[in-house]
Amino acid sequence: MLPKKLFFVILMLGIFSGIAFSQTATEKKKELENVNKELNQAQKKAAESEAKRKKAVSSKKTITNQLTQTKKKAQELQRTESLLKKDLNVTKSQIDATNKEIANTVNSTNKSLNELLYMDNRHELLSDFCEYRYPLAIVISNSNEKYKELSSKKNKLIDQDLKTQNKVKNVSYQTAQENKKIANYAQQSSNIDKDIAKYEREKKQYQQKVAKLKKDAQALQSLIAKLTPKPEDKPKYTYTFPGGGLDWPLRGRILRSYGTQTHEKYNVSTMNNGLDIAADLGSSVKASASGEVVFAERFSGSGLMIIVDHKNGFHTVYGNNSQLLVAKGTNVTKGQIIAQSGTSSSLDEACLHFELRKNGKPVDPASYLK
Repeated sequence: MLPKKLFFVILMLGIFSGIAFSQTATEKKKELENVNKELNQAQKKAAESEAKRKKAVSSKKTITNQLTQTKKKAQELQRTESLLKKDLNVTKSQIDATNKEIANTVNSTNKSLNELLYMDNRHELLSDFCEYRYPLAIVISNSNEKYKELSSKKNKLIDQDLKTQNKVKNVSYQTAQENKKIANYAQQSSNIDKDIAKYEREKKQYQQKVAKLKKDAQALQSLIAKLTPKPEDKPKYTYTFPGGGLDWPLRGRILRSYGTQTHEKYNVSTMNNGLDIAADLGSSVKASASGEVVFAERFSGSGLMIIVDHKNGFHTVYGNNSQLLVAKGTNVTKGQIIAQSGTSSSLDEACLHFELRKNGKPVDPASYLK
């Protein structure tokens, strides 16, 4: 959002102080200097927002690539884990099958031994025991070799099972770590999206402000040219007011006096070309002296404004009105109600902005008010 102090400077320097009715070209350029300065600042801010946006977009691209790679790695780990678990199931099946085979071998050996022991010629077989020669020896030897072979196979399968389980645990841990990275990258991506949207909004706001500042500067130049009399047409003025001074346009507390002011909230110094007088919304605003209304309409961001030419080298300016009661070309008398007061965009309460111009240059109204 555009800083309020920028709007404050534009409002106070580029509008009310910009109504210079008879300034020279050099003075007009000086009058516009502050507006142009703020314009440059707004353009700089817009460029900064764009640079931040581009940086965020670049970061978004990097995070997106990292997120894609991490997801791919996590998927590969999940596939590996799935294959390892299949291997575990196969190994467990093989262990079960080996256990069954061992049990069958034991049962088969017991059966063969029982058959031999209960044969009719068992005495002859047992009295002359010799390995690999008699049936009993052969049975025992074969069963022992078979049991050793199956036990060795079982131990290898168990060892393989343990190793596979460790691999599964390791892969599961890596998968969990990658999933944490995915969540982190996703959060970073979401935050960057918010930053990009923020920078785009800021850029748009500053660009809009730049356009308005340019428009204000053009309006200021046009109004100066329109209301400044040509040197050959400039009459000789008395520079005096009947009765010796001006009446107050309305009575109220002075919020800001004439001269250089430092805004407490925004800590920015500006030149106030008049008085800001506190007033209830809709209070009657009176002409400080008789004259002709030469301007009565809305001017840029200053609200409704009236300028009265007093035909003596002076003009009075009445700004921040909520309603105008006279039109351009109207001759008004001293004390006549010409408007109703309104609010100011730069101050925190309703007020009237009142200026006195001598040959187009601002002077302190307090010296003339009575």
